[in-house]
Amino acid sequence: MQVYKAKADSIIAERMVNSLANKVKLVDLFVSFPDSTKSCFLEYKSNKDKKIKFRTVSFFFELYSSSLDYSFRFPIIVTKDKSLESDLPFFEGIPKCVIENKSCNFITKDNAIRIAINDSILYQDNLKVILIPENKKDVYYWEVSGSPKIHKKNKPKSINIVHRQRRIINTISGVIIRRN
Repeated sequence: MQVYKAKADSIIAERMVNSLANKVKLVDLFVSFPDSTKSCFLEYKSNKDKKIKFRTVSFFFELYSSSLDYSFRFPIIVTKDKSLESDLPFFEGIPKCVIENKSCNFITKDNAIRIAINDSILYQDNLKVILIPENKKDVYYWEVSGSPKIHKKNKPKSINIVHRQRRIINTISGVIIRRN
């Protein structure tokens, strides 16, 4: 596995500023076996020296931006012959300013939460926040969503629509673009 991880690491080193590449950490490893119906997550540390027969291995990395107080997660998929499988651009969904380690002039995740709370979003004790790109442009929005907490013992046996509220917030202006 180490050889394949080295291939993934080389992509990060080639395409990110050095000071930022050093902050990227491996968080998950997903292996697809030659029999295409079998795949699983593995722990890298305990499997890095093992010889495993696989079709592809997906290394999931995380990059934390302290200026946005947000962690970006991205995969790099390597095949058994050490080529890259994905046609997607690397670091898709991560703003160019983050990859280049420049100021984004975005409002922070915490500011987006405050804006949603000030706009009376429901379920304020159970908010989730993601940064979403707009269709291959370098435009991003914070999505703040609140939903009721579902306790395991009260969890419905059938799939029901979960009531939730969302606020889509422009990362530059802090203006709420959509409510639902």
